[in-house]
Amino acid sequence: MNRPEHIRLLGVSIPLIVSSSKSVDPEEEVYGVWDPNDMSITINPECEPVQERVTVMHELVHAIDDFLYLEMTHQEVYILSQVLYQVLIDNPQLTDYLMFVPASTPKKTSFASSVASVRQTDWEATKAKGRPKPPTKRCR
Repeated sequence: MNRPEHIRLLGVSIPLIVSSSKSVDPEEEVYGVWDPNDMSITINPECEPVQERVTVMHELVHAIDDFLYLEMTHQEVYILSQVLYQVLIDNPQLTDYLMFVPASTPKKTSFASSVASVRQTDWEATKAKGRPKPPTKRCR
């Protein structure tokens, strides 16, 4: 399966970049980075295939945490991303099940559009108060 170039999260297209350029410290082994400033996920190209996928899930949980203002600790992000990844691995049929929506299902306002509008309003209020965006999350 090919790596996607973007991941859609709550109506926002997040680039998935493979590069070692966002490493904190050359001595430190960094697998991935969620950057809320440019809304991108960067993955270290030296990751093994399974580690890359776990890291993408981990950085995606960081993005969800920022988008929804959950203020999770790094340990909570780590645990949740590991569990979600393992659930998907242990239940390969789950993705197909979750993605299937019968044609007769009525369309409803998406959760993504609701959250995106709230997030935009919150971000405008945050800018008005002069508060910066949250710092870049760097994970090892």
